[in-house]
Parts: sequence; C-alpha cells; structure tokens
Amino acid sequence: MPPGEVIIYSSVGVAVAGQVVEDVTGEPFAKYVQQRIFNPLRMIHTTFVVPPNYPTANAAIGYRYQDGEYVPYSETYYSLVASGGDFVSTGLDMANFLLVHLESGRLGDTQLLTPDTVQYMQSQQVAHHPKLRGRAIGFSEWIENGQRAIFHDGGAPGFLSRVFLVPEHNLGFFVAYNNGNAYGFKQEVTSELLDLYFPDSDIENELLTPELNLNPSISEFAGYYRDYELSPSGIGKLSTLLNQIPVKAIHDQRILVGSTEYDRVEPTLFQTPDGTSYAAFREDKGEITHLLLGTAAFEKVSWFETQPFQFGLIIAFGLTFLIAVFLPFFTNLNTQPVSLFRWYASLICALNLIFLIGLSLNLMSILHDPWSLIYGLAPTLKSLLIIPLVTSVLTLGLIVLTLLSWKNGYWPLIGRLYYTWVTIAALGFIPFLCYWNLLGWPH
Repeated sequence: MPPGEVIIYSSVGVAVAGQVVEDVTGEPFAKYVQQRIFNPLRMIHTTFVVPPNYPTANAAIGYRYQDGEYVPYSETYYSLVASGGDFVSTGLDMANFLLVHLESGRLGDTQLLTPDTVQYMQSQQVAHHPKLRGRAIGFSEWIENGQRAIFHDGGAPGFLSRVFLVPEHNLGFFVAYNNGNAYGFKQEVTSELLDLYFPDSDIENELLTPELNLNPSISEFAGYYRDYELSPSGIGKLSTLLNQIPVKAIHDQRILVGSTEYDRVEPTLFQTPDGTSYAAFREDKGEITHLLLGTAAFEKVSWFETQPFQFGLIIAFGLTFLIAVFLPFFTNLNTQPVSLFRWYASLICALNLIFLIGLSLNLMSILHDPWSLIYGLAPTLKSLLIIPLVTSVLTLGLIVLTLLSWKNGYWPLIGRLYYTWVTIAALGFIPFLCYWNLLGWPH
C-alpha cells in the first residue's frame, strides 16, 4: 500500500530517524541523546542500550507466568536498532520526562524544547477518520471520560510500560511492571486514574443520527480482517491467520466487530450504542477493503484466507491423515505390493499428523508468550520444520503408487478411491505449507 494510506506502528521508522540523527551529527545516537536530552533533564539512570553494555546494577528482572508460577527471563533483550527499542529508564527519570512535556518543554531552569515544538509534538498529525483517534509525534491519542490524552506503550520480554499525558490538565503518569503477560493491567490503571480525576458521570457522549438509505449493504461489511502490523513474511505469516477480527452483520444497520456492537451512522462509519467509540471502513471500487479502529488498520481477507476456511482445511487434512495412519491395522496386509502402498501412505500421513500436532502445540506456547519469538524459533519448532521437507519428497512416490493401484486394480473400487483421496490430500498439503511459509527455510 502507498505511504499515507494507513497508520502502522513501526519501530523500524523510529530506527531510521535515529540513523538520520547519526548521519547529520556524526555522533552515535546513544551518545547524542545522552548529552542533548538525558543529561539536561537529569535522567541519570536512562540510556539507549548498546550491547553488551546492559545495565546490570539495580536492573529489574522480567518475568513470565508459566505452569502456575512466575519464571524469570534469563536472556537479555536487544532490539539491534537502539533508537527503535532499547530505551532503559527508571520511574524517577521518567517523571522528569513527563514534566518537560507538561511544562511546555521546560524542566526547572532548562528549556529543552520550545513551547511551539511541544504543542506540535502533542497535536494530532494523522488519523484514519475525523471521528477516530489518531497519532501525534511519538504518541497515540487516547479518548476516555471526555478527555483527550496522548500515550506511548513500551515492552520487552518480561516488562510492559506506559507513558500517559493529559496536557490540557497538566496531568501525566508513567507505569512499568515486570510481568510480560499482564497486558490488561496498564489499561486498568489508565481507566482507574481517569475515573478518579475525570469522573464520567456528567459526560454525555455524542450520539450521531443515522443517515437514511445507506449504501453499501450492511452485509458487505461482514468478513474477516487481519492486522496490517502483522508480518506476512516467514513463519510469522501464521499470525495473520490466528489474529483475525470477525465482523458480522447482526441486523439492518448493526454489526458485531469481535465482541463489540456498532450501529451504522454514516455509509462507512459505525458507533457503539453508548457513543463512546467508533469503527470506520474503507471501500475501493464499491468493495469494502479495510476496517479502521482508532490507529489500527485491518485488511479484509479473501474467503480462502479466513479462519473458518483455513481451520476447516486443517481439520480435513488432520482427519484424512489420522484415518490413513490407523487403517492398515484394521485391514488385511498380507498381499504385496498392496501392503507396501498402505504402509507407505501411513508413514507420510503419520509424519504430516505429527507436524500438525507439534505445530499446534508450539503455536499455543507462542500465543501464551509472544516475546519468545524475539530470540528466534524454538529448537523443537526448527526440528518440526524438517518434516514437511521429507513428506513433500515422499509424496512424489505416493503419486506413482496411486497410479499403479489403478493400473493393476489393487483393492475394490472404494479402496482405490480412498487412497486416491489420501494422495490428493498429501499433495494438497504441500501448497498449504507453501502458502503459510512452512515449507523450506524462509524463516
């Protein structure tokens, strides 16, 4: 998609900006921000980490929840692009960072930024729709309890954090905690503080009046949408299948996006019944192409990429392979070469079945701890990826045996038809593996 069409969070973009700083100043990025930002703001425990100089003294340990207990991360995380994700700080230092944003660029006697620069950084720069929250410079917008705020979230294996500012009321907070699984906690903290300082009991949300005779038809919005931020390359392409958002048409002018209901108020704009949030859609040549939720963009997927179709395909492959594995144990195997064919087919199907089960278990582990992929693929997953290479080659022999079964009349017709189906399933499994980048080593 051309630049400027959708908003996508990008650490790479920030890393490029950091490289520009180095190219223009001739100084390493970490040194430049230390001298020009951190030192003037007295952020003495803050740095952009350059491996292997990770601060070990007084550094917190990150944890993940696993098998009923908290397990520390033993590895040290580096993004390999310091300006894009290696910022390390403390709560006290971050207080100074917040103050300079709330005091028009000033901290004590130090004027780090001009008031105009601060105002520009905090103002909306881009949004998907006038009714949707957008992005500022380095911040995203937050709308709750009738207040506009800006925030930026951080994270690393075992850590999550949030910087939150309400500039209009000179209010801000920073929260960080060393539990990499508690994604909802910062949301709870945010809502609790906003309820405390800005109770919403007297706020009346704007309920828009729906337009009449809206087009396109409500059914055109139904389908599955995948997050633009998810990588379509390597084994990470599977995330575009696992994280799809379903949209269903409930009745004439109401849709269900995930678990949230929205009423149609404009041709491609929907509003929750309480008026607190919006969902927008984008169309191209009369077809709905994108779902837009705040600063997140989701692309509508084709029917063959949807979760129901792909999961149905996986179930069909699994059942076919499962039956083929156990069928030889319940049939007469004394005749050669018929028994060879059955056992050969069973071997291929057993390996494919082991791969599907092993992949599912590994994906469940990754979903539980997404940070695990940062350190590369687990050894078990790397070993599993050998299986499709083997079975794809063996499937070529299955084609030959299938042709021989028809030529020589092995089994009754129903038997030949069944093993032809097994061969077709094994062959069809190969493009399925290729589509999801599971065949070969593009990882």
